Amino acid sequence: MLAGTVFLGERLSRTQWAAVALAAAGVLPLAWGAAEMLGIALGLAMTFAGYGLARRVAPVGALLGLTIESVLLMLPALAVVGWFAASPAGLSFGKSVEVDVLLALAGVVTSSSLLLFATAARRMDYSTLGFVQYLTPTMVFLTGLLVFHEPLREVQLLCFVAIWIAIAIFSWDLWSRRVRA
Repeated sequence: MLAGTVFLGERLSRTQWAAVALAAAGVLPLAWGAAEMLGIALGLAMTFAGYGLARRVAPVGALLGLTIESVLLMLPALAVVGWFAASPAGLSFGKSVEVDVLLALAGVVTSSSLLLFATAARRMDYSTLGFVQYLTPTMVFLTGLLVFHEPLREVQLLCFVAIWIAIAIFSWDLWSRRVRA
């Protein structure tokens, strides 16, 4: 959201800024509790914001852009695969049909997600796209809670509620502005 306002000149309404503040307040206690990992999390967030900005301003379509990215990353990826193949642990690929199929499907899921993201980055306000990014941690949170039966701490619940209220406020303001226009 910050990248959209700073680099692309997008403007948020007061209501949307209030939603951003509420979401930040919701994230803050979890960030404080995971201070040792905060640098990694912020690094990932900044690189993904940079990637999204690059995809937003690049004068190529989503599919062509993803193709160019894949070609540019092919040699480093092959080097990493070769390095792991030479390591004592070896590769997971080629040990069982089930693992091979899952690895192949992981590539399809990843590339499909990147293609959809690149398409959205060109069509949506970047600030709005930034708010949509709260869906991923929410899905991870729900997977941990519902699939892996991890305990739910009170601070997690409060943060989750604050973030989803913020998303609702932001979405409502966005929708009401579109209806009026």
